[in-house]
Amino acid sequence: MEKTKERIRVLDADDIAKDIYNKNTAIKSDLKKTFGPDIIDDNKNILYGKLAEIVFSSQIELSKLNRLMFPLIRREIKSIIKSDMVNDYIIIDAAVLFDAKLDLLCDFIILVDADESLRKTFLKNKNLNDNEIELRIQGQHIKINESRVDFRIINDGKMENLRKKTLNIFEAVEKKNINGKKDI
Repeated sequence: MEKTKERIRVLDADDIAKDIYNKNTAIKSDLKKTFGPDIIDDNKNILYGKLAEIVFSSQIELSKLNRLMFPLIRREIKSIIKSDMVNDYIIIDAAVLFDAKLDLLCDFIILVDADESLRKTFLKNKNLNDNEIELRIQGQHIKINESRVDFRIINDGKMENLRKKTLNIFEAVEKKNINGKKDI
């Protein structure tokens, strides 16, 4: 199968969460009860910056958010996967893959790793200020189950290198040439 003909869908867990925030009135109510009325504006929209400030400054508050959101995110991703009949691959892009138990939906786990300075650059590109970036990096406490990782990509920030490494993984997956963990 030629790489150009493969159909790939990427499910971004952060985008799915924001979609749930926007469409699910029950979760807005739960969030307001849990984190206070200041996280909702006059138009009943979630103030993501305010919510992030609360949850990334306290592991307890982050756990509360995760307990509310992870089941909804998991259910939505399962639904998308189940209904997708056209794509050859579905990639779940989620820093919280293991915490949210999204790894259980995966045939292969690819860990994309980058040093902290590069992660800060990525967050800056999402229009976060320095304080918000520090809060996220220090507050996320991302857990990785190394025994479940099939491939690891070291992201050096160069798109061409990332593309080559990704294509190598697709080739290995297609050949089902999985002999333990691979660093790409």
